Amino acid sequence: MTEKLDQFLAYLENERTAPPNTIISYRRDISKLLDYLGERKIELENVDHTVLLEFLLTRHRRGLKKITIYREIASIKIFFKFCKLRFNLRSYTLMLKLLYLGFDIHFVGMI
Repeated sequence: MTEKLDQFLAYLENERTAPPNTIISYRRDISKLLDYLGERKIELENVDHTVLLEFLLTRHRRGLKKITIYREIASIKIFFKFCKLRFNLRSYTLMLKLLYLGFDIHFVGMI
């Protein structure tokens, strides 16, 4: 999984000429997801909306603000889009858009 992340970050740096701070943020955000998947022995190809929602709820339970979690969703969305194009990994764009709503529903229920 880290090979895909490394290729994504190289793409951002070389093809998109993203600023260093942007690349650092993407690495941090996506690494959190990949670590979560690794701990649960879930391959990137097997991620579904349930896994992503559980990941986001875990982030919320750790005390992260909603804005931080939304930034992580945006990072994950772009990473999955890259993986779809480069590795033919199924796209989660629509699912991630729906997670914005789903996360809001769960977040409100936790207050």
